[in-house]
Amino acid sequence: MGIFICIFFIFISQIKQKGHRLNILFVFNLLWLIIIFFSKIRLYGLYAASGKAYNLIAIGVLCFDIGYCCCNKIIKCNSIEKKDCLYSKNILRYHILYFLCVVVFIFYLKDLAITLPKILSGQGLEVIRQLAQNSESELYSNRSGIEDALRTLFVNPYMVALQSIVAVDFWIGKRDKLLFFGDVLLCVMNMFSDGSRTYLLYLAIQMAVIYFLSGKHLDVINNIKMMNKTKRRIIFFTVGGLGALILVLATISRSGQNVIRYLYYYYSMEPYMLDLWMSEVDKLGNYGFGLSSFCGYTFSIIYFVTNLFGLSSYPEFAYDVVLMTTSTDQTWKIISSMGSPANAYVSLFWFPYYDGRIIGVIILMFLYGIFIKQIYLRAYKTMNGKYLALYALLFVGVFMSYVRFQFSQVAQALAFIYIILLFHKERMNIDNKL
Repeated sequence: MGIFICIFFIFISQIKQKGHRLNILFVFNLLWLIIIFFSKIRLYGLYAASGKAYNLIAIGVLCFDIGYCCCNKIIKCNSIEKKDCLYSKNILRYHILYFLCVVVFIFYLKDLAITLPKILSGQGLEVIRQLAQNSESELYSNRSGIEDALRTLFVNPYMVALQSIVAVDFWIGKRDKLLFFGDVLLCVMNMFSDGSRTYLLYLAIQMAVIYFLSGKHLDVINNIKMMNKTKRRIIFFTVGGLGALILVLATISRSGQNVIRYLYYYYSMEPYMLDLWMSEVDKLGNYGFGLSSFCGYTFSIIYFVTNLFGLSSYPEFAYDVVLMTTSTDQTWKIISSMGSPANAYVSLFWFPYYDGRIIGVIILMFLYGIFIKQIYLRAYKTMNGKYLALYALLFVGVFMSYVRFQFSQVAQALAFIYIILLFHKERMNIDNKL
């Protein structure tokens, strides 16, 4: 059933889209079509998921699609166009961004003092990633409680937010070179300090999102059309080749000779992982009532309050929900007959399931679809930097929905707030509707 739902809404997305616009409905349904198909064929000894898991995915995808497509019917979206004829243009606070980049640079420099000698000695990113995932490793041995708090509540969320902000500034802002190259440097430093390519991937995705949404690709297409075929082919293969080479080299460095198998697992194990963790929730018997899906905010508030007032423990109910939610990242499960271990990758559907079972999935996915469509309309109709950055962040959340629900992670949840705070308003008078 899930496959047919995805195919249907892929078709709908092609009818509704503006042709040249990057369509989030298309991306979401194509992603889950691929995951369901790959999971069904069960290569490399992948264990089978139950029908319950596939049904939950189908319900979640359907509710998201309905919410996204019916947003205009449920909420008077035309009011956005009228209200934003006189709207506030949001300008970046560049000096604050520079200062925060320097602070993050200092944190990463400390990590590089440990990891860089290992890389120079010939060890790959896989070794560095193992260090980063082991809380007992030397990366964490000299960290104080204050440093851990700053990394959790500031460094990681700021780096997530920065990718959206840089993409917006590059395509519709003043294209600040210091900010752009500073961000690229921080992304590379992060890759070598914890073995993760996450921020580089976020930057690439969000650059593409803002590029297409702002219509900048139309100018490039017109310029390319004026070139002869030889020049077009050189540009295409050079840009595409360099991007692919960087991604492949980074992946091989981390995954070694098992790249194809790992890539297959990345886009096929979600139904089985969802099945395993649904069973854990069913055994536990409690409900999260929204605290799991929005664990990024739940954890941040509890963490801040308990440390600020010196409390020895969290509220018991909230603690149980946070513990269960974070366990999906920290607990490794065997997903295949080859003994392949995996953590996370429970998909965005598990979190509302924990909060309210099937009813939770129906409600949250429906509202999630509406919310994303609302942000998209504000971004598209106003070309406002803040809304473009927020939409780019949400797009990444949808693209990474095979891992977790976006707002269940502290970095993603707080990044949404940071983006809002890092813009300031400047009133503008627009006579014509956008």
